[in-house]
Amino acid sequence: MSEVLASEPAGVQTCVEVRNVHDGDTFTCVTEAGTLRIRVAGIDAPEVGQSYWRVSRDLLRSNTPAGSTVDCYKVDRYERQVCRVHTPEGKDVAMGLVEAGLAWHTVKYREEQAPHEQAAYAAAEERARNTRKGLLTLSEPQEPSVCREQRKQKLKCT
Repeated sequence: MSEVLASEPAGVQTCVEVRNVHDGDTFTCVTEAGTLRIRVAGIDAPEVGQSYWRVSRDLLRSNTPAGSTVDCYKVDRYERQVCRVHTPEGKDVAMGLVEAGLAWHTVKYREEQAPHEQAAYAAAEERARNTRKGLLTLSEPQEPSVCREQRKQKLKCT
């Protein structure tokens, strides 16, 4: 299978295989047309090495079996397809990660979400925070965006 060029959004595709789940928001989707590198829209999950990154990655892996769909609407600067991801049963994978306290609702790109999605993701994160789920059990969980900035300065993340 060929890799689909990431110069344009891929639209709606079905994953016949999911592989290379890198962390809680990045994986590879093999479709009938080729291979797509996916960045899950609407969330920011822990970076590799951060607290709970493996748990977040493992939940993404278990929630994206073959038959999952991706609705890709843009290409990011790393040439990944930015997509809404759903299980074969239609469950919003990103929402599941936020509800489990294993990803943050990303505010930087919230304008890419419909108002009802913004409200639902924000409410899910607030519920996870209030019930101290996942990484939100930590006294001071470090958002991935902070980790990325620290790594640019050669500092360690938590």
